[in-house]
Amino acid sequence: MPQITERKNARDDEKKAYIVSLLLEQGYGTYARRLQEFDLVVADFYHGHTIEIAAMFPDTGEIVINPGFFEEAESQSVKDRISLVIRHELLHFLLVHERRLYEHLKKVDPEFEKTYRDPTIGQIANIAMD
Repeated sequence: MPQITERKNARDDEKKAYIVSLLLEQGYGTYARRLQEFDLVVADFYHGHTIEIAAMFPDTGEIVINPGFFEEAESQSVKDRISLVIRHELLHFLLVHERRLYEHLKKVDPEFEKTYRDPTIGQIANIAMD
């Protein structure tokens, strides 16, 4: 199966509308409103990263979700999973994880700008923030 790497398109807008309505239906109105602030991109490879499940890119205002999450989207367990993953990604933004990581690296590493974009640092930080 080829990787889906294109930028946001109309299909992604439909998925975002679906998730917003799902969040509202489940009583997560605040998350639904906050999701409106971001572009939703459905892709499994994005900005040089493989998207296993989902990822938040606060600096570009994007949440990327793997297209596999929308298979059988009518089942309740899949709906709950989509809702949970989107809420999880929004919390990375709401809890200012990226800025907190940046500030921490600035304190402990004089050459933090070299390590800040290191994929290994990002992976370790993401595990800690999760």
